[in-house]
Amino acid sequence: MMSDKWLLFSNLLVAGYLTGLIWVIQVLHYPSFAKFSPERFAAFHPFHTERISWIVALPMLIELALSVYLLWSRSPLVPFYGLNLFLLILTLILWASTFFWAIPLHNRLGEGYSADLIGQLVAMNWIRTFAWTLRFGLLAWLVGRLL
Repeated sequence: MMSDKWLLFSNLLVAGYLTGLIWVIQVLHYPSFAKFSPERFAAFHPFHTERISWIVALPMLIELALSVYLLWSRSPLVPFYGLNLFLLILTLILWASTFFWAIPLHNRLGEGYSADLIGQLVAMNWIRTFAWTLRFGLLAWLVGRLL
């Protein structure tokens, strides 16, 4: 069984990785989609979707498992249960926005270049950027209390 400190720190590490990644995607990667010609975008987008899956899928699964385990363990290092529940809700918001919004937009972009869909993707992705940043900030605060 994982100690409370390692559980909290593991949550922080995965959230930190995903937070850094989402900021790069939000500020650099998704906006760069609009810089492609429709012909080049048709070749680029499948490359992006295949590669990004390798970078995001496993860490998101780990984050979900760790988030559920943190709530289930009722760690005394988290000062109140509601905060633990909120951390899990943020994770669920991330999953929902990814699977019900981002992936469908990517699927539509897979059919061809659309400046409108790229704009929607960038706008929608602020939800994930905010949720991961908030989750990471809260976990950093909890870990910081241990130092």
